[in-house]
Amino acid sequence: MVSSSTLRNSPLLKKLSISQALKSPPQPFAPAHKFWKRSKDFPNPAPSLTNWLSTQTEDAVEKLHTLTSNADAIEKVIRSKATTAELAIPKMKKYLQRIGLDSNDLNKLSVIHVSGTKGKGSTCAFSERILSCHGYTTGLYTSPHLFEVRERIRINGRPLSKEKFGKYFWSVFSKLKDTEIPCKADEGYDMPFYFTFLTVMAIHVFLEEGVDVAIMEVGIGGQYDPTNVFERPVVCGVTALGFDHTNILGNTIQEIAWNKAGIFKRDRPAVVLPQDPSAMQVILDRAVERQSPLFVSESLSRHDLNNLHVNLGIDCDKQAENGCLAVHLTDLWMRLHKREAQMQKYVPATFSNIEDIASLKIRDLHEATVEGLSTCVWPGRTQTIKRERTTYYLDGAHTRESIEVCAKWFKEKANMEKMHLGGTVIRLLIFNTTGDRDTRLFLSLLKDCDFDVALFCTNQLSTVESLSKSDRYYNTFSWKKMMEKARSNQAVWDNLTPSPSSVSPDRTAESCGRPSQDKSFLTSPSSQAFPCILHALAWATQGRDSNVKVKDHRGVDLPEAPQFLQKAEHVQILITGSLHLVGGALEVLIPDMNS
Repeated sequence: MVSSSTLRNSPLLKKLSISQALKSPPQPFAPAHKFWKRSKDFPNPAPSLTNWLSTQTEDAVEKLHTLTSNADAIEKVIRSKATTAELAIPKMKKYLQRIGLDSNDLNKLSVIHVSGTKGKGSTCAFSERILSCHGYTTGLYTSPHLFEVRERIRINGRPLSKEKFGKYFWSVFSKLKDTEIPCKADEGYDMPFYFTFLTVMAIHVFLEEGVDVAIMEVGIGGQYDPTNVFERPVVCGVTALGFDHTNILGNTIQEIAWNKAGIFKRDRPAVVLPQDPSAMQVILDRAVERQSPLFVSESLSRHDLNNLHVNLGIDCDKQAENGCLAVHLTDLWMRLHKREAQMQKYVPATFSNIEDIASLKIRDLHEATVEGLSTCVWPGRTQTIKRERTTYYLDGAHTRESIEVCAKWFKEKANMEKMHLGGTVIRLLIFNTTGDRDTRLFLSLLKDCDFDVALFCTNQLSTVESLSKSDRYYNTFSWKKMMEKARSNQAVWDNLTPSPSSVSPDRTAESCGRPSQDKSFLTSPSSQAFPCILHALAWATQGRDSNVKVKDHRGVDLPEAPQFLQKAEHVQILITGSLHLVGGALEVLIPDMNS
């Protein structure tokens, strides 16, 4: 049998480009499509086609992480004073050209493009599910992922399979690597940033898979986001606006609105949720500038939707407005797709008064639309998981507005559950944030949820490296820095809450023989900091959940839990502050979620 090393050193194979090697059919003795001309840039050859198929996704993820991370890309934009941002779309077009796609190819995709600060992922998920229930083949591109990068690119609502992810990844990566000219980076001949690469890949996947509709969620902003490469989307949407990524988008709601409305295109209808008047004025001005027809989505309450036989699949009252926006986006898309609106040309906005923006109303709903809204699943967003003696409430809220919504949702749901539970119910918070977000503000909004203990941890799944999937969380910071962040968050919480009384909660609980329902002896919740998500979950659950198992403490013993937690009949745990944190928790609680 010919060895892999012999094949790698073959002069004939060295003449092949990477893209040619990918197209070569596999030989009986070894996978010919693994003969890379730059061994340091690509994974080692697999001994068999079966093994290659099982490892190429892991190899792809490892290679993906060699690209410039999102955090580093943001830092470059900040340092360059917007020059990097302004080059984003021209460079995106060049990357697409380098893999063989031009504007004609892009126009083959029927695109729904969604920007916004809060709820754009949920709106995209609702839109995808609605159109899927209507019988269309859907492509969905969102970010970030929870614990597998293939979640970002979905066909008919399901994450791209591992085999297809590996196949499409190496097809795109090889073409970009073959045409890389580092000295011409500003012209788009470099390797794309992490998010940009995945956007290029998503477009390639949707074209190859022949989807009827491609639903694209903006990454950051809109004007300079890589997803804004489409010149002819069918319809655009803007969800609720708020303050996030202000170091890039601006410190005022008007600046943020300008960026978000940058996805508008000439003669392409745009639907927006009701906004602050100053933000809405900017959105209207942008629509006039871009000659885009503009509409406002009428938002119904959950009660109104219930009257239309809709029980939203994504929990929380706030999701009603996202669901309504999705109804309008998909309705416009279906009308235009079926050419029902061909003779009814939508008139671009030419007025200046926001009161003149037409409102889209919902009178009744097609049964497929009702099914889509009711069966939509979007993990990690106002999600509840019930286990024996433990209930998890998970929400990846990471802006002021979304934390406010999360706190309201949690209090309502947890209080309702507590009314139906017997015995002592203990309430815990597991929290972390990323970036430059205002921890003090977030925690001040959460402190009235009546937590008995607040836990702070890093976004690392485990202290054991092999237990942390490489594509769940991009390790931009060292563990030491992440732990410093967790302890800093803990210090903020301790500062926000009164000092504990001199009476130890542990001793008080022990003296009573069981935790007291009257927790007046606790003048403030206590707090703990942990090096990883798994340790925080293990301490919080105290063996109640068989899915939560700490295999290695790396020489660190978990602190002993107070008696009132150990003996509690039920524990309610809110996990929030970061989608990366929520993703890690879900990997523990539902490890086969993407299967």
